[in-house]
Amino acid sequence: ELDGRPDVDVIVIARGGGALEDLLPFNSEELVRAVAAAATPVVSAIGHEADRPLLDDVADLRASTPTDAAKRIVPDVAEELAGVRQARDHLRRSISRLVDRESDRLSALHSRPVLASPGGMVTVRAEEIERLL
Repeated sequence: ELDGRPDVDVIVIARGGGALEDLLPFNSEELVRAVAAAATPVVSAIGHEADRPLLDDVADLRASTPTDAAKRIVPDVAEELAGVRQARDHLRRSISRLVDRESDRLSALHSRPVLASPGGMVTVRAEEIERLL
């Protein structure tokens, strides 16, 4: 039922440990085929580390326990914030270098005589023309 729903990003099939008989449903052919055909990513988190139902072989991800599944599919907020801060700092440094470089280029252009005093060049040329006439 969950596969294909636009509001479902991942399907977790989870159950804590138990007797072998309690875990048998996770070896059923019907479930294994449904998970293998699912378009939505499926995480298998059945039992404990030692338990290994057939579901684990067809799931997109096998987690050792239900707790492990939750840790693997839900982003750690602190890690995500650290990544955002790192990207922001890198972007700031890159922009600062770009602004400094372009400012240097603009200063170099401004120091050229024709740009430092554009009217002066016109005056010099006008005087040369006057002398020629």
